[in-house]
Amino acid sequence: MATSALLPSTEQLLVADGDARIALDPISGVNRYGCGLNPDPAIAAFGSSTASVISLASLAAAERLRNRLAEAPDTLIQEWQRLRNEIITLYGLKKQPSVHLEFAASGTDLHALIAARIVAQNGQKLLVISVEASETGRGVQAALSRVTNVDVVEVPLRDLSGKAKTNVQIDAEMLAYVIATQAKKLPALLVAVDQSKTGLIAPSTAALLDMRQNFPQLQVLVDACQFRLSSKTLCAYLQQGCFVALTGSKFMGGPAFSAVLCTPAATPLLALNIEATPPLGLLLRWEAALETMRTFHQLPSTAVRNFLQAFCAAVQQRLRTDPAFEALPTPKLDRQPLVPSGSWDEIPTIFPFLLYHTATNLRQPLHRDETQAVHKALLRDDVTVDIPADIAMLRCQLGQPVACGILDGVPISALRLCLSAELVVEAISGSAQCDQIVIARALRTLDKAAWLTKIQPGRMK
Repeated sequence: MATSALLPSTEQLLVADGDARIALDPISGVNRYGCGLNPDPAIAAFGSSTASVISLASLAAAERLRNRLAEAPDTLIQEWQRLRNEIITLYGLKKQPSVHLEFAASGTDLHALIAARIVAQNGQKLLVISVEASETGRGVQAALSRVTNVDVVEVPLRDLSGKAKTNVQIDAEMLAYVIATQAKKLPALLVAVDQSKTGLIAPSTAALLDMRQNFPQLQVLVDACQFRLSSKTLCAYLQQGCFVALTGSKFMGGPAFSAVLCTPAATPLLALNIEATPPLGLLLRWEAALETMRTFHQLPSTAVRNFLQAFCAAVQQRLRTDPAFEALPTPKLDRQPLVPSGSWDEIPTIFPFLLYHTATNLRQPLHRDETQAVHKALLRDDVTVDIPADIAMLRCQLGQPVACGILDGVPISALRLCLSAELVVEAISGSAQCDQIVIARALRTLDKAAWLTKIQPGRMK
């Protein structure tokens, strides 16, 4: 998109160059992810595994960039280069010679982009080995299926009851597909995930390193679109020759549709990496995310770990003890031997949980449709039936329900309470006791969810 002195407004640009997923509903004023274009300080925003509500600081940063470009339209390319350089500096990527960042609208686009380039390079049918769609996004598999000469196989991460499979099981299934393709000298793309919608890492980093060593022709894309990675972890993946897909719209709080592909040095696909200047709307969305990234990276690492541990302990305690909830079993975030322990990203920031009916003595999980109704009701402040007024008036955002099996004959989905970088910044950089205020807000969100389990979906107004 060409810039001019008569640029569209910042709000218009933030939804430009996308698709129907970020279009705003004319009545509600929010997109398909439940997020609008204006900051909403009154909402308890714990839905960053799906999308984030833009902050005042991020919107102001996007506005400043838009105004600079309106005054100097010819600086668009320089602004993109500045943004690249800032991300490279923040994440210590200068130590990664020739690392390349390529921006795109979505993580979905990046998956299809890599697959198409491997096919073009090899001229053979490509097998994409990925985790199940429910843990990454159904749009990814749909996009890959539209790429000519590509087949996709999915490896489930949970069993039919929602319990996470062991690393041994997942690693073995993925390895079997890799061995079969490599034995036939066929190209394969392994899509690892760090972290999935419910906070899983697959395959294990130990298995990933073994496959990289034993099958040097295997291409690996790490789907880290949640962007819940420390600088050390991101650099470690790149050092292993993995592509890494990130987005600024989850943990980092930018508007939806802001993705970037990190390409390691000396990759054979780099020669195919010829791109035009990305569109202006994408630049503004990344600028909004970068504002949060700057402040997050300025926080003392010890303070970040201490707050994450306190938040994790409080939420997990509540999920264990409230009969309305059941935490979805999730293994420890262990990335050894890829990186040593000690980074903030080994502490969970996604907390998936199931809902249970509590109105009767018979404890039964909510059906997927009922869970969806609770998710929508959490966002409203007019749910007054059988709920205390102060709780009913609280507007809460959780991660959208994720289908995760069948329990006691009931198809179930998990909601997700998530920390974002913006919440971590608020907890640590704010006034005294801000950390406890953020934790209390999360527990109040669970209060409302618990009350909603007592209401029949048809009675939620």
